[in-house]
Amino acid sequence: MDNLSLVSRIRKVAERDKVALIYEQSAYTYEQLLELVDDFAKKLSYLGVKKQSKVITLLSNSVEMTALMLAIADIGAVLIPLNPEYKQTQISKAAIVTKAEFVIHEKDLVLSKPIKQIDLRCLQDTPLRDYLATNSADDLYILTMTSGSTGEPKPICFSQQTKIDRAFGAKEIYGLDSQDIILCGTPQYHSLAQRLTLLPLLLGGTCLLLKQFSPKAWINEIKLHNVTFTIAVSSQLVNVLSLLEKEKVQLNSLKRIVSSSASIEEDIKGKLIKLLSCPIHECYGASEVGTVTDFDASNEIHKVASVGKVVPQADVIIRDGESNPVKKNEIGEITVKSSTSFLGYFEKPELTNEAIKDGFFYTGDLGYMDDDGYLYFKGRKKDIIISGGINIYPEDIESVVGTFNDVVESAAFPIPSSHFGEITAVAFVAKTKVAIKEMRKWCSNHLAAHQVPVFFVQVEELPKTALGKIQRNQCQSIFGSKFAEKFSFII
Repeated sequence: MDNLSLVSRIRKVAERDKVALIYEQSAYTYEQLLELVDDFAKKLSYLGVKKQSKVITLLSNSVEMTALMLAIADIGAVLIPLNPEYKQTQISKAAIVTKAEFVIHEKDLVLSKPIKQIDLRCLQDTPLRDYLATNSADDLYILTMTSGSTGEPKPICFSQQTKIDRAFGAKEIYGLDSQDIILCGTPQYHSLAQRLTLLPLLLGGTCLLLKQFSPKAWINEIKLHNVTFTIAVSSQLVNVLSLLEKEKVQLNSLKRIVSSSASIEEDIKGKLIKLLSCPIHECYGASEVGTVTDFDASNEIHKVASVGKVVPQADVIIRDGESNPVKKNEIGEITVKSSTSFLGYFEKPELTNEAIKDGFFYTGDLGYMDDDGYLYFKGRKKDIIISGGINIYPEDIESVVGTFNDVVESAAFPIPSSHFGEITAVAFVAKTKVAIKEMRKWCSNHLAAHQVPVFFVQVEELPKTALGKIQRNQCQSIFGSKFAEKFSFII
């Protein structure tokens, strides 16, 4: 099936009467789902969507969003999935940057850019027009929105083949097949959910789609439908843990769980391993290159601080500031060459050339490789705190703060200092009121002197992305004012 398009592949493996999709207690067979895909594609064709038309979607997880993902692929158009909570100015900006021609929505919109609006609520009344289904997987398929250091949108380009390769990469790494029931519990405008939606359909398996994540819904759906596999954002697993402990739930159908997005604290990881009767894996990757490493946390406990070994489809070189490879156990920038790499940044060749050199994508992440080939993640280059000329890695501090009493999560970040350049602060969330004096002592006992934060602040919550990943780069502007009256003592 080399170079066969996404929907063509699904049609080839589909068993007509087998359940392809479960959503809100309703089951849809492959025949029903593919009929809906064909229906949507014909309606979009009538409305003017054609090969390489750029289509924004502003939709929550649903059967309709799933079918539209496939209908747009079958036409050979380009999907631009956006968070439906985006403000109208954000939508207009994304439309301008991506040169979008259509937007599919289910709420009233007033956009500054002229763009054809398709109201999902009215789509059922749209006439049909035959279309020529694409046969190739090589064309541009998805533009995923991300931001550069300036905050300007930086759309990442993926072909259908990229998405297919990433799905089959997961199949090989985790031993999946057509018998698997795979849970998608993250928003479908995000690349992880796109993979979890497409993966079971490409295998001829079953996708269980959550409308919205909650620990209770996640657990109940796994039990009710005998889910065998899922990839969860690490923050979701942290939230699930307390309910698993409280209700003593057994999720015996699970063959494997993968945690992505951020590392889980070692004590939480240990509790999850005890409570779940299946192997727990962690993975490291980037939107631009997909999964880079896999770590079996249940069976490789001696390497628990690592993010695992490099997967077969990737090659990793750790480099210094001059792009030269560094020695084993030496920290540098993680660069990746992968068969699941992106096509580039949309109409931004200078950014693409800056990010990819000699076939290797420069991730902006720091880490090192040990003598056994395990990768250790040390944080983002831009997150490094340089105090008095010494590099301080936020993750080293957060791993210690996270083991103090009732701390749930933390973020270490820099505060400007005219004397030291930067000094370290840490914001943390805890279940109970924490004595800062005791936390400082704890850090002094477990960190080198230069790593001990100057400032500590307990907060109600930390800034996060839509998928629950902590945004260190926002902590300074949000919490920095809490230290303003103390600046005179340290600058």
